[in-house]
Amino acid sequence: MLVPKTVTVVLLGIVLIVTPGTTRAQAFLQWDLAARPAALGGAATAMPDDPSTVFYNPAGMAHLSGTFIQVGGSLGADASQFRGFGTKEFDRESSPTFGGSLYISHTVAEKLTGGIAVNTPWILAVEWENPSDFVGRFHSFDADLRSINFNPVVAAGPYNGWSFAIGVDVLNTRFDVRRFEQDPDISALGGLAPIDLARSRIDADGTGIGWNGAAMFVASEQLVFGAQVRSEIEIDLNGVADFIDVAPAELRAVPLGEGTVGDVLDERFVSQNARIPFTFPSTAVGGVAFRPIPELWVRADLQWVNWSAVDAIQFQFDDPTLDGSIGLDYDDAWSARFGAEVEYLPGTTFRVGYAWEETPADVTSVNPIVPDATRNSYSIGLGLRRSQFDLDFGYRFSLLDDREGVAFPENDSTIDGVYETVEHWFGAAITRRL
Repeated sequence: MLVPKTVTVVLLGIVLIVTPGTTRAQAFLQWDLAARPAALGGAATAMPDDPSTVFYNPAGMAHLSGTFIQVGGSLGADASQFRGFGTKEFDRESSPTFGGSLYISHTVAEKLTGGIAVNTPWILAVEWENPSDFVGRFHSFDADLRSINFNPVVAAGPYNGWSFAIGVDVLNTRFDVRRFEQDPDISALGGLAPIDLARSRIDADGTGIGWNGAAMFVASEQLVFGAQVRSEIEIDLNGVADFIDVAPAELRAVPLGEGTVGDVLDERFVSQNARIPFTFPSTAVGGVAFRPIPELWVRADLQWVNWSAVDAIQFQFDDPTLDGSIGLDYDDAWSARFGAEVEYLPGTTFRVGYAWEETPADVTSVNPIVPDATRNSYSIGLGLRRSQFDLDFGYRFSLLDDREGVAFPENDSTIDGVYETVEHWFGAAITRRL
């Protein structure tokens, strides 16, 4: 029956979305959110014939007639390491990670289309092996930022080839950070610096609201233009910080004030409320698609991200003496995306893509929690159309520039080593046309 099959597809999408996501991103913005756009290097702003347009340019929904449901899943893995100057090499955990997406478009009335996108555009997952030995453990040895964006949209048109859309972004975010705590003054009492005093875990979450607007112009069957803007979203992430005492017994016994170092640590490192104000920057993207021959589409996008709105990751606690921040001081950054797809046989399409993503971080903003770098991504994909279903597959390989950065605590200006990363991503999607 139609309804059970449709419900099954939707439920599959929800399951995929709430599973852990892949780490591919410019800083912590992820753009591989559907298999077909990913195979095209992310160049999808002028692509009105795929349900993922609900996210990439919702004005494209006006050119979809009927109801479309697309469910996608992805598998990602990376190989990354930090080579410290004068220290040994440290590796990141390379366990596979999973992600998902759901896109629904429905023609409500003549020249009016509604839709919803549910995906994970903001994500960060960086875990380092052997955390008690890792030189960057006082910044973070395990950072996990996960977002689920619920994006209902409505599109009007087409009017002489033009269509327009507006939507709301409801962004639910969870940020978990694990690290070691230290205090230079207390470490000095032990004769060494720095010394692990406590192992902390901060779990915080919150929800924010933003908006997006888009336009598309289908000039002809051979030429399409598109543009979209997404607003900045600010969220106060609230949660709990838990601490485990790991200070050496010899240090805990050292006299301090009217008691010992251990007394001070027991009073300081107790479970308490934590707050992390977080900014997700605005984005703007424009694109063009050109069909020189009936079997071939060539696509290009240019994207700008207002990363200068992100200046630091701040940690605020009930005990203000624990407050701190990790400086980012990002600059605005650009990305250029290119793709081509050719229908080699009826119902069978081959795709290739390339993306260049500029990093917003300078060397003092490259750290264990966000070891970002400019990247070059190369992708391929396959599309199959069968009856009422479309199947899409995509693979992407990303090579990040070797990037100098910081790792040691209390170090805001001197580089400590080099971060090296390569990434692999595989995605698949199934679309049902009703």
